Order: sequence, then C-alpha cells, then structure tokens
Amino acid sequence: MSVVTLPRTMSLEALASELVRRQDAKFDFVADTRRVGFWTDEPVKGMGRASFLKADGIDDGKMTPDGFPISQYAHGQIAQRLGIPKKYYDRMRADAPRLLDQNVMHWFTEQPETRLVRTLDGKVRAFLSDRYRRLDDFDLMELSVLPVLRETPGLTVHLAALTDTRMHIRAYLPGMTAPDPGSIRPYGGQEVGTYYGGQAEVGDFLCAGVSIRNSEVGAGALVAEPWIMRLACKNGLTIPAFAMRKYHIGKQIREEEDALDVFSAEALAADDTAFFLKVRDVIRAALSEVKFQEIVSRLQEAAQTEPMRKPLKGVEVLTQRFSLTEDEQESVVGHLIQGGDLTQWGAVNAITAAAQDAEGYERQAELEAIGGVLAVLPAHEWRAVAKA
Repeated sequence: MSVVTLPRTMSLEALASELVRRQDAKFDFVADTRRVGFWTDEPVKGMGRASFLKADGIDDGKMTPDGFPISQYAHGQIAQRLGIPKKYYDRMRADAPRLLDQNVMHWFTEQPETRLVRTLDGKVRAFLSDRYRRLDDFDLMELSVLPVLRETPGLTVHLAALTDTRMHIRAYLPGMTAPDPGSIRPYGGQEVGTYYGGQAEVGDFLCAGVSIRNSEVGAGALVAEPWIMRLACKNGLTIPAFAMRKYHIGKQIREEEDALDVFSAEALAADDTAFFLKVRDVIRAALSEVKFQEIVSRLQEAAQTEPMRKPLKGVEVLTQRFSLTEDEQESVVGHLIQGGDLTQWGAVNAITAAAQDAEGYERQAELEAIGGVLAVLPAHEWRAVAKA
C-alpha cells in the first residue's frame, strides 16, 4: 500500500483564523443557467486547461474579465448535473475543449434551471441546487464548537483540518476514560490480556471524544457524533447510532425564472442559529459521562463475542458488507493478525487501525464510522461473520 500524505492538521486557532478569512473571501449567487457562460482556455504549461464560468449581473469586483475559474470538484458537479459521464467530460476538457463548451452551453440553455454557485477566493467551488441549505463552517465553529471548548476543561483537539470539500474536527477528554474492553473482558473468560495468538495492551484505555465534520460544497451532511479514542494507538471510532446528521436541504432560494441574488454572511447566520445551538447540545452530550458509559457498555458486549473461526473468510464478509477496497481489506487483515483478537471488538480495532492508512480524512472518517457500526452489530449478525 502506498504511503498517503494527508492535508496538514491545523491548530484550532489557525483553523478559526482561516474561517474568519473565508467570510470575506467567499461569494454566493444564484442564477438561471441561460444567463451563465462556460468556456475553456488553452492549456498553460504545467497547469493544464482552465475552465471558467461567467454570470450576468456580477460586478467586476467579484468576477475577473474571464469569469470564475472552476475547481475540480465543481467540474464534477456540473458534469453530473448535465448528465455528461465524468470520464467523457474530462476527455473533452483535455482534448476537445470547444466541444465541451458547446455541450455545457447547449444543456444550460435547452434545460435551464436556477443553480446556486458558491465561490471562494474568486474560484467556483460548488455548483448546487437552489434548495441547498448553507450550514457553513464559520457558524458551526462560532455557535457550536467554540462554546463547548471554552466550557469543557481539558478538552484536547486531536484533529482540525480543512480539505477541498470538508472541515474535520475531532477532540477528546483525557480525563474521561474507561479500560479497553478487550484488555479486561476477553471472550471465553481467558486470562486478562490474553488474546487468540496475540497480546492485549494491558492497561490500555478508551477516551471520550467528539467528531464534527461538515461540507460547504455539497460533499456530505453536517455531522456531530461521539468519537471514542483508544489511547495506546490513537485509533478512533465514531458511533453513527448516536449522531446528529443534517443534510443541506432547504427551501428554494428564489422562484423567479431569472433569479440572481447575493447573500451576506449575516443573513445566512440568522436563519440557522437555532440549528447550530442544537448541534452544540449534541457535542456536549457526546462528552458527557452518561453517554460515554452507555457507549462503553456496548463496546464491552463486542469484546465478549465469539471469535472468528476463519479470519480471512470473516474479513471477506466484512469487506463485502462495508464495501472496503482491496487495499483496505489487506490492511484490516494485517491489523487483525497483529492484534490477535478475533472477536467483534478485535475486528473493530482492525478496521479503525486501517483508517490510519486511509487516502484522505474523508475516507478515514468513513472507516471510523464503519468501526462504530460494527461495534454495535447485533449478535446474530456477528455470528454470521464469526462462522464464515
């Protein structure tokens, strides 16, 4: 497996500072696609071709004479919305740019609709439905995250990162811990710390935490959920069963056919303050002793389950169930053998360890969520894995 370099983890202060900067650097508008232009220029050495989107009525201070350059992610959204296969879209962009321009402009005109266009630093970052609800990172940080950080002594930030499509924050409470269920309650009453062919980390602990992620560009919902970290190895798992998830769907922004509007940060924040206060309460609950003990109790049950009779076959079943890639399957097998625990809890730890090898924070979060789903899998469903 190749080594993956993830975007740099920021300090929370640096993350907050960048979100403040983006408040002035972002610009949203909605427009009928018949009033939108699309064109692709000639390739620049070492940079490839750039495509631009132009819209009637945008003042010169927001849009360059060429228009707004389009990000790779927004290209994918345009292709999907127009029903152009992405592989063919990319081929036209590289080898037949005029054909791409003609295709896009034809469908913009022949099948018009009002779209929300989100820009940042003068570049199109998202091409969205005019029903898209903007639940932005700045408001999430200001109204939900920072208040909990200020009021929770000892809360430690494990991850703060911005990618092209999402914001990720994970934090934990070093003072709220419980013994690792696998190290104190192995299956079948074996001696503490002894696993099936390996050794547990005796004295290892689980720690209460919270995971928060959001996308401003339509790449996923706003999610706040408990995050449990294993202190010895820093592996984490989220618990989707206890998550608050809000999809970015709202009322139609404007109904006029030729709509064109600009929205201030103040107007966006005013509509969603109540929602962000609910998110704050979910974050608080995720860090509460009551919720932590409830989750730990569920994890202890996973440590008492029947071990897999044939680990390779069992991992195959998990791979199919959770749509793991070939590399991820290989990683899970390796961590499972290394850990030596073939119970349901051992499989959870193997998957969350594999998350450390994931290609990007997005997939890392998905694998940690898979670990959380597996951790609370009903007994009869785990037996199907154990007996495979």
